[in-house]
Amino acid sequence: MVTLGDQDFTQSAIRVVNRQKRRNGVLVRRAEIVDIASLMELNTSSIRYLGRKGLFMPMPEAFFTRMVADGVAIVLEKEGRALGYSVAVPAGKCNEAFLPVTSTSRAGLLFGTALDPALRGQGWQKSLIDIRVEIFKNSGFSEVQSTVSPSNIPSLINLIDSGFQVSGLKTMLDNYPRFLVRHDIHGGEKGARNCRRKLVLTPSEGLSDHKSILNEGFVGIQVIRSRPIVIVYAKKK
Repeated sequence: MVTLGDQDFTQSAIRVVNRQKRRNGVLVRRAEIVDIASLMELNTSSIRYLGRKGLFMPMPEAFFTRMVADGVAIVLEKEGRALGYSVAVPAGKCNEAFLPVTSTSRAGLLFGTALDPALRGQGWQKSLIDIRVEIFKNSGFSEVQSTVSPSNIPSLINLIDSGFQVSGLKTMLDNYPRFLVRHDIHGGEKGARNCRRKLVLTPSEGLSDHKSILNEGFVGIQVIRSRPIVIVYAKKK
């Protein structure tokens, strides 16, 4: 297992979030082994709350044990009760990157955030994306990758707003499709993009047009909150 290394980066990033975002007694802290049961319950309850299969992946106890021991596992806590979590881990032999990486690239992987309904709609997911990206950046990583259901529009928007780009589409272990998203921490992939196309996002009608444009080298750079939802794809000059 490739470990993250200096945990001071995690504590530093958490302190910033606590200063900027703490409200109503909610505390952001690093998860510990004793939190694993709470993380599993939040994972299960989030799947029930969302009410649709394929939006959120169920994770076993071994997954959370690995996140706490070898990656970044963050808890949102109020009055001693865990109300949310967010996890990440470096790509390595035990955690293959979702998208190809070069031999010299260090990639971090975001594996998801779960929130109690009491914390939804308050910007916590976006903050937890940003804190994990900051931890990887300060730890010397060059990119961060994640996956998101094409039906999970709020999460897709949060990821793109945090600097991620839709770079692939793949059916995952739960047999549901996920967009593969990548954040080049140092901005090397931004470049000039003068070739743009817009595609309607209607997962229930299939995603073959999105897969085709991604295979052509386009990346998703914006989500337009229209009806239906539209993704703006762009290609480097």
